[in-house]
Amino acid sequence: MTTQPTTAQVDISPERVNEVCNGLAGMCMSHPHFASPGQAIELLHQLRIALTASEKLAAYGAAILAASREEFGDLDGGFLQDKAAELGVLVEIQVTEACAEEGCHCAEYGDFPQNCFRYPPEVEAILAKGETK
Repeated sequence: MTTQPTTAQVDISPERVNEVCNGLAGMCMSHPHFASPGQAIELLHQLRIALTASEKLAAYGAAILAASREEFGDLDGGFLQDKAAELGVLVEIQVTEACAEEGCHCAEYGDFPQNCFRYPPEVEAILAKGETK
């Protein structure tokens, strides 16, 4: 009888995800369901991106939950932004102008150029799916 691994035993490190995806790519390339090896590799590439984004968001959620329990729910906005950037949920880029006429938070903070925090594409895709539900 096979036992299920505990949460502590599950390895979802980027290295392990790559290893699994590469192994699956080899298996999928010979499967008749896929039109080409490229199709299998593209699907696995998309899976790798989704897992990476999910891992970032899960780490951020866990960090926020832990901090909220320590601070009794009163978290500073700067802490939230810094933690999101640290875990890859936000990326910092330099911008030379407002991203939109309305709703650009950077425009409220002064002159350009300045640094702006944005979602990386893989996180943006997950957030967009959540908005459509």
